[in-house]
This record gives sequence, C-alpha cells and structure tokens, in this order.
Amino acid sequence: MNLGASPGGEVGCYATHQEACDTAAPPTCVGLGYLGGSATCIDCTMIDASHCQVCEPTVDACVSLAPGTYIDALASSGSALLVDRYLFHGNTEVGRSQEVDAVYGLTGTPNGWLAVIDPSGGSASLVTIALDGTVGPMLPSDIEMNVTGLAYAAGLVAVVYRTKLAAKIEILDPTGAVVVPSQDFGSESNVLYTSAPTTDGTSFFVGTPGALMRFGSDGTQTQASGFAPSGGTPFWLGSDGWYVSGVGGGPKLQVQPFDSTASALGSAFGVTLDGVVYRCTVVGGELVALVVAGGILELQTIDGSGSVGVPVPIAALGQQNSPSFPLMGSYGSDVAVTWSNFTGTSDSVHVVIAHP
Repeated sequence: MNLGASPGGEVGCYATHQEACDTAAPPTCVGLGYLGGSATCIDCTMIDASHCQVCEPTVDACVSLAPGTYIDALASSGSALLVDRYLFHGNTEVGRSQEVDAVYGLTGTPNGWLAVIDPSGGSASLVTIALDGTVGPMLPSDIEMNVTGLAYAAGLVAVVYRTKLAAKIEILDPTGAVVVPSQDFGSESNVLYTSAPTTDGTSFFVGTPGALMRFGSDGTQTQASGFAPSGGTPFWLGSDGWYVSGVGGGPKLQVQPFDSTASALGSAFGVTLDGVVYRCTVVGGELVALVVAGGILELQTIDGSGSVGVPVPIAALGQQNSPSFPLMGSYGSDVAVTWSNFTGTSDSVHVVIAHP
C-alpha cells in the first residue's frame, strides 16, 4: 500500500528550512509534521519531502494524485468510487476518464453516476458515467455551475444549485431526463447558505438558515422552521434525520433531529469532538466527522444518542494546520476522504479510504 508520500517533493522555501538545510543533519519528516520517512535538502534551499509518510498504515487505501489535480466531488456506486474523474474499484485506483475535465456535482446511481460537468469553461452539462468509467453523451441542461450537491433516491436524482438571486432544485431520472423542472426555494438573502441535499429514500431535504426544506418526488415543497439560524446540513441516519450546524467552525456541532416530514424532533443538542470539524457523512446509521486535532486528520463517529466514538487517525497534514478543499463521502462501510496540500511551490491531492 502506498502510504501517501508527498508528491512533487518541494515543501516550500522558508528561512527556518534554509537554516536547517545548512546544518549537517537535514530536517526529519516527523519534524515536518509527517508520520515518518526520509526528508532531504535540495541545493540547501528547499526540503524534499517526497518520501515522507502522509497516511496511517491502518487505512485501507492511500493514493497521492498528480500535482495540479483539483477535486470538486466524490461519490460511490456499489463497490465503485468516483473521485472527480478518478475511478476506484474496491480500494484500488483503476483509471481516470479523459473525457471529463471538471466535475462540479456527482451522485451514485444503480448503474454508475450522474455528474454535472463543465465542458466549455462556463456552461454546465449533465453526463452519465458507467461503473467502468465510460462517459455518456452530454445532455443539455439549464443547471448553473454553482452546484451545492446531488442526491439519488428511488429512481430520481435531485440537483440543488444556486444562481445570484435564488436557490434552485431540479429533479431528474438517472439518465438525466427532467422529471420536475427547476424551481426556486428559500429567500434571496439565504442563497449562499443553501446546503447539499440528502434523502430518506423517498424525499429530499435541503438546509437553509433557520429552516429545513422537504421536496417530494413530484417537487412539492414543505418548509419547516425552528432550525439553526446560521444554517446547517441535513443528514439521514436511517430512522430519522439530523440537521447539523457548526461544521468548519470548531470542535462543537449543534444537532437538531427531524422526521420524514421535516418537522423537528425534540430539542437540539450539542456534540463536542476531538478537534475542528471539517466535513460529515453518514455510515451505518452513524454520523462520521472529519476532524483535525494536532495536525492529524481523524475520523470520529457520533451515534444516534449523541455519544462520540474514539478518534481514528488517518493521516498527517505536514506543515499545514488544516486540510485544503476537504471532501468526504460514504463508501460502503468505509469513508473516502480527499484533501489538498499546498506546500509553497507545489501541491498534491490525497485520497484515503478508511473505516471509521
């Protein structure tokens, strides 16, 4: 297994590094915030960390993508995972699609994925992607590029996106054909705080500041109030949902349970985790949080009663205190996580598959 050596090698050119490179003993990978390996100096001005270990040896997979790669979406379909245009079967990267340049929204379907892509630098198109990575023909769409997310349920795909004036939802079938035309929801002042959709298997839920939207398969809207004024993201845990706010703001999350009608269940409660929370997803009926504590990227579970599990470390961030552009999604009983490391003169993207 590749334990995620940092590709590109250069970790920036800072005065402290130059001083360290001028000494007989170069900096160590552990001293640079990695888990092990061997660091060397380049012309006494830069540190080569290309052989430093990023990922914990306990993860199922750790892949470092080429410098300059940017990941905007990931989603699983059965035993296959699509990370932007990179295809994984099980824990192994099996190829990449040369036909897709940039993926802005993605959801798994029974036969692969439905994706919102940008083929021409400004206009969105829909494509189907098969389990072997084959990309179908581009489908005309009025969906704009500011996609907040897609969700699949019962033969339908909900696409939530933003314009300058409104949040919108469009419901499609897995081939990209329109079932319910695009419709506005929420208020203009809340457009920027619209969440990605989730589903209970029959309906779709979207969070907005102070409210939770429910959309039936026919597009019927229901708005329920009494949720966090700052906004949040809904997740469906199996028998009920959680409206989660506070992601990205620190170690504390605020959770408001809700039912299949979008009505709040009981009172909101707080959950404190091991470090700053950057992303959440659901695996096996539990919320899984992506947390950074002491320069280590961790997974922490939260069960239906609000109890927090033992942190599972998956990777070290090196000289960064936080992951850049982190994404996380469920992948069977595992989670898939991606993030970028910007290291002065080069950057890299890591993909980790791990069990929470």
